[in-house]
Amino acid sequence: MKLSLAITSALVLALFAVNYFFSDGVRGASLLSFTLAFFLIIIFAGLFYLKQAFYKERKIVEEKTQALEALNNEKTKLFSVLSHDLRSPLASISLYLEVINTYDLSLEERKKMEGELLASVNGTQEMLSNILSWSRRQLKAANPIIKEHNIADILVTIIDNYKTLAKQKDISIFEEIDYDLTAQADASMLQIVLRNLVGNAIKFTPVGGEIHVSAVQDNGLALITIRDNGLGIPAEKQGDIFSLNIASTYGTRNEKGIGLGLYLCKEYTEAQQGKIWFESYPGEGTIFYLQFSLQ
Repeated sequence: MKLSLAITSALVLALFAVNYFFSDGVRGASLLSFTLAFFLIIIFAGLFYLKQAFYKERKIVEEKTQALEALNNEKTKLFSVLSHDLRSPLASISLYLEVINTYDLSLEERKKMEGELLASVNGTQEMLSNILSWSRRQLKAANPIIKEHNIADILVTIIDNYKTLAKQKDISIFEEIDYDLTAQADASMLQIVLRNLVGNAIKFTPVGGEIHVSAVQDNGLALITIRDNGLGIPAEKQGDIFSLNIASTYGTRNEKGIGLGLYLCKEYTEAQQGKIWFESYPGEGTIFYLQFSLQ
């Protein structure tokens, strides 16, 4: 269409220009006809390109509208799940306080209930931390502050914070960390990503299991891997784990999660110009990979 329009317009104008010299020049009708044809072509071409631009903009608006509707539906589902899941630990706390005020519990019974209550509160705290991080980013749309950071300074602190939780499940954490490794990242975002990945590894690893954490230089990039020998991710769910297609999940000790953490991991990693992916084999475990630029 565009080529035909261009050829036709050029031929019409060229023929009128030739005819101008064979039809009395300015005293003939060729000059007026040439002028009219020129303006008609300009108008037609303008209308054609305006139409193209209109349809292009409409398509962009429709795509954005569909994306916003999908995101709004996902957020609605997210808050629906949150409103349901937040009631559970609060009910547990209320029930525990009611029991200790009503009955004389043995030391063993009290410790068992306190352990279950602590696990529930820890899960809720992690959930609220993720929600606050996600909400803050949605409201402020803040750009990450990317600069050189020592990976070990961030990663070792997070592992140390989780060792108590791992000890409760008799999980061994093995480290292979290059203490001189640096990468271009936002410290706060990287902490959130690593905290979620390490926490998930503990959550979905059975009692007596193992978690291997490494941070090394690989092909000119900083590569962080977190590998566990836990439950693995079912094949039918692997395509959605980084999305807001939220569904409540349970760890090996019924630790509850809503899946927001992995969505944050992907969003924050890409915001730092990094890359995240995973390998998972149901019943054998999962490996998460993080890759960042050195400079």
